[in-house]
Amino acid sequence: MYIPRSISIDERLEEGKVLLIYGPRQSGKTSLVQNYLNTTPFKYKFVRGEYLNVQETLGSLDEQIFRDFVEGIELLVVDEAQAVPHVGTALKLLIDTFPKLRIIATGSASFELAGQVGEPLVGRYSQVTLFPLWEQELIEAHQLDTAYHLENSLRYGRYPEVWIQESSLKKEELLYDIVNSYLLKDILSLEDVKRPALLHRLLQLLSHQVGSEVSVHELAQNLGLARGTVERYLDLLEKTFIVFPLAAYSTNPRKEIAKKKKYYFYDLGVRNGLIGNFNELSQRGDIGALWENFCILERLKKNNYKNIHAAVFFWRAVSGGEVDYVELKNDKGCGFEFKWSPKIVKAPVSFRHDYPQFSWEVVHGKNYRAFVV
Repeated sequence: MYIPRSISIDERLEEGKVLLIYGPRQSGKTSLVQNYLNTTPFKYKFVRGEYLNVQETLGSLDEQIFRDFVEGIELLVVDEAQAVPHVGTALKLLIDTFPKLRIIATGSASFELAGQVGEPLVGRYSQVTLFPLWEQELIEAHQLDTAYHLENSLRYGRYPEVWIQESSLKKEELLYDIVNSYLLKDILSLEDVKRPALLHRLLQLLSHQVGSEVSVHELAQNLGLARGTVERYLDLLEKTFIVFPLAAYSTNPRKEIAKKKKYYFYDLGVRNGLIGNFNELSQRGDIGALWENFCILERLKKNNYKNIHAAVFFWRAVSGGEVDYVELKNDKGCGFEFKWSPKIVKAPVSFRHDYPQFSWEVVHGKNYRAFVV
């Protein structure tokens, strides 16, 4: 079953340009493109960047080979394009040589990871990010009718293939397969990671610290790695859409935490798979962390798909007061607290004192939808 997505390829595809579709593995990029191809009027070719023959063809940078490759088509689709050597240069040469050609390139790792696309394609591409299923997409597909669906989101995440499975056992099998087989595939293929087991262990540590400030120094000590190596690994995990950071908001470093970050997962099913815990919410001690990750992730999707440009942070005073999420846009600020159960929570006194112009909201399991759609 295909659940329609919020990204419209029709609206973004242009003659003589490349449309880059980023996103985590298993987020539905290939399904999105194939659904578009089912109705496109353009003559097209669909190839997978992970195939050796495609890598050889595009990696050749040979004009005649390219002519034979795209002869008779109006649209070229390169799935998992980051696997192609010099893919940015190849796409530029294709657009330069065939100015009426349209190109779609998908990637589960930011193309910057391979350092291939940015400079060659300046002014010749647009990019979008496809996340796992968003609240609004599930509402429109009538897939969010009960509290059961919300609990499933916190336990199993929202990867499309996982979401459509009816049995919990099948959901868990798929997620364990993703965690053990696909999750680190891009990093290990594109970067020189000598001890992948430590990368997996780093993810497990981050899983247990969702909603808490992360100390790179403590991570390095725990893993027996240099601080610089841990920072590099964190950067790779961001670029492959596994985790994303939230920085601290501070206008007074003497009174407020300014340097630490929090890390959240692009999919809660992956997070739970990493720690081997798919228990029902009533049997968990981490519901607060799950709810915080869920709300911030769904807000990220909303802002991305609706082109809402906001600066986002967490806030904590040295004295101990904390705000889960701070959002700044159009010269206005708002602090948010995330609580699974409805509660009346006041903003910390020091936050109200230092930022009296900021509004304040508590987002809980009964009122969250306005925050995420």
